Amino acid sequence: MARTGRQAIESLTVLEMEVMDIAWELNKMSIREVHERISKKKYLPYTTISAVMRNLAKKGVLRQSRDGKVFIYKVMADRHALARIIIDSVVKKLLRGDMTPLAAYLAEKK
Repeated sequence: MARTGRQAIESLTVLEMEVMDIAWELNKMSIREVHERISKKKYLPYTTISAVMRNLAKKGVLRQSRDGKVFIYKVMADRHALARIIIDSVVKKLLRGDMTPLAAYLAEKK
C-alpha cells in the first residue's frame, strides 16, 4: 500500500526532489519535458521519470491529468511548505524534538 499525505512527503527520495526542482520551475509539465531536463545532467530511462512522477502524484505533491495521450502534471506543493514538513520530520524523528542541534547548525551556516 502506497503512503500518501504527510508521511509520504516526509520520505521523498533524492530523485523525487530533483524532479520537484524541475516541476517548481515549470509548474505544469509533461514527463517528456522533465526527462529532457534531467537528461542534460545524467541518463535516466524515460520509464524511471514516469514512475517517479506517478509516485509524486500519489504522494500529493503533483497532480496528474490527461491531455489526449499525454499525462500532464501540475505542482500541488509549495517548496517552502514541503521544506517545513521535511524539517519538522527530521526534528521529531532524528532529533527527538530537540531543536538545539538544528539551531546550532543554522547559526553556523549563516
